[in-house]
Amino acid sequence: MGDSDLFEGFVEFDRRSAPINTTPYVTVQKKGLLSLNRAAYDAIEGADAVTLLYHPDKRVIALRPTDPSNPRAYPVRRQGSTSGPGTFIVAGTAFAQYHQIPTDVARRYVGKPLGNLLTIDLNDDAPVVTGPRASTAPPQREARQAELEERPDQE
Repeated sequence: MGDSDLFEGFVEFDRRSAPINTTPYVTVQKKGLLSLNRAAYDAIEGADAVTLLYHPDKRVIALRPTDPSNPRAYPVRRQGSTSGPGTFIVAGTAFAQYHQIPTDVARRYVGKPLGNLLTIDLNDDAPVVTGPRASTAPPQREARQAELEERPDQE
């Protein structure tokens, strides 16, 4: 059997042809950052900013698109490269602390559109999210997160 026989039948994967996830996922990360996939970002109409709402009896978080000039607005920031579907971050640390939302582990929830809101039901079964960054974060990322947490006007 020659070398060319070893590669016969393989098909090269083209990531551009991979299906795009249409389920809106929101991850409540450790320390309260909210991470949205592209479908969740689209559900908030691609907003540059949101207000954060909480229903304490039902344990439901809601993100509502708003004008960035709103004094209660939280910027929605794209994480990583600008190509591809992307991930979007809302710095909800103070929000999570204020409402005593558990953030001891990161959990991924299915976001549910409700009118112009994207809701996250904390009562839902939500898998714990772990990854290569779970054990140690680069010092720069930790320093940047600490800086964001100390400056609520920048959240």
